[in-house]
Amino acid sequence: MAIAVVQEFLDENPRLDQGSRKLSGRPKDHINPKSWEGDYDPRGVDLQLCWKRGAQLAATALTELGMFNTGDVNFGALATAGPTLLSPFGPDAGRPGVKVGLRAREAQ
Repeated sequence: MAIAVVQEFLDENPRLDQGSRKLSGRPKDHINPKSWEGDYDPRGVDLQLCWKRGAQLAATALTELGMFNTGDVNFGALATAGPTLLSPFGPDAGRPGVKVGLRAREAQ
């Protein structure tokens, strides 16, 4: 019954009907690699290149949106300063959310 109500509404308001969002073309099976096209072998992935390209895209997006200045998104300079994903405030600031006892065990 609800589908009939939606269809009636869309018949009365055709400008709001965006049509089907079903993907066109041959369907892709995310489990069966025989349906995949192109090179999907992970041995051909250059992680450093992917990381650099992603960093470039992120820096461009963040500066174009005016969220950060160019110097704020200089990931190369940030990397030499010492912060990492596990120590975002640098190696001397410790790891946020990690208890002191755990850090003491790591040092042993």
